[in-house]
Amino acid sequence: KDQSVNLNEEPKAEDSVENFGDLPTGTTASFKTPVDTSSAGDKPATVVVTYPDGTTDEIEVTVKVTDVNTPDTPETPDTPDKPKVSPVGKGQTVNLNGTLDAKLSIENFSSLPAGTKVSFKTPVDTSSAGNKPATVVVTYPDGSIKEVTVTVKVVDNRTDADKNVPRGKDQSVELSETPKAENSVENFGNLPKGTKVSFKTPVDTSSVGDKPATVVVTYPDGSTEEITVTVKVVDNRTDADRITPNVPEKTEVDDITNLTDDEKNAVKDKIVDANKDNFPTNTKVEVGADGTATITYPDGSIDTISGEDLVSSVSQDKGSKLGVKQGKLSNTGESQSVGLTALGASMLIGSLLLATTKRRNKNK
Repeated sequence: KDQSVNLNEEPKAEDSVENFGDLPTGTTASFKTPVDTSSAGDKPATVVVTYPDGTTDEIEVTVKVTDVNTPDTPETPDTPDKPKVSPVGKGQTVNLNGTLDAKLSIENFSSLPAGTKVSFKTPVDTSSAGNKPATVVVTYPDGSIKEVTVTVKVVDNRTDADKNVPRGKDQSVELSETPKAENSVENFGNLPKGTKVSFKTPVDTSSVGDKPATVVVTYPDGSTEEITVTVKVVDNRTDADRITPNVPEKTEVDDITNLTDDEKNAVKDKIVDANKDNFPTNTKVEVGADGTATITYPDGSIDTISGEDLVSSVSQDKGSKLGVKQGKLSNTGESQSVGLTALGASMLIGSLLLATTKRRNKNK
């Protein structure tokens, strides 16, 4: 607003701001350049308004210098070219990548003359968060212009889930091993500190194959998102680790320390037959001189079956069977011999009696 001072009187800048008392506490006002009051007349001046946050506005005013020793001159009425109300800047807040409205940066826009237009002097960058200084250009209906410095605060209200993009990746685990969910997130280390991941449902690793799974990513702010991954379950055990050979019935041989080729083949055939549904194709079986079998699987791993579990002596088997039939007589060689002798004597006596009877019948 205009103010009047006497000749050589120093004007106060705040007296040229009509709404100075309504501005934020701590706001200061000063003339951009000293006002010459050494002569009477209307002196154009610029008042710089500095707000507590450091932002500033400049407003054009008139200081009327009067000489009390000269008669008053009638006051010149306001012309349309001189707006009565100066714009007051204020900060505004906008979301990241939001659209700004310059009118929201002029506190008293509704008090400006009808038809007044406002715009930002240069576009305000809202692509990143922070306080952005800006200049609002106020264009009055008469074409006059004023510029107001303001601050635009850009805030990022997105959730952690909106800000981050977790990348899923496949992982491999051993049969029956429990997979770790973080191993299925390629950029887990780059996610916000405190981020947690888990499988939505347990992954079945009891069988080999590709298992689809869902990883739930939970951010520190509580927001979540899900990514689909694959867990490859592999079985890296050797054939020998996976397979337990079935041991067939023992094969009778003459010498358990030195099997013949036929005896070796007999042992081998029994092993192959007992494991026809157990051994992989191309499994090889070799039988040694003592009956020990060496089983070589397609992957090169090896199992062995001791000869003691595969062969037995023919003489041992027969002796065992005889002993079972004769009961106690099988305990010692002497008892067995006595029994056989008694049996032979009885047979001899029977034969003699039969011959005597036949001779008697002929004599009659």
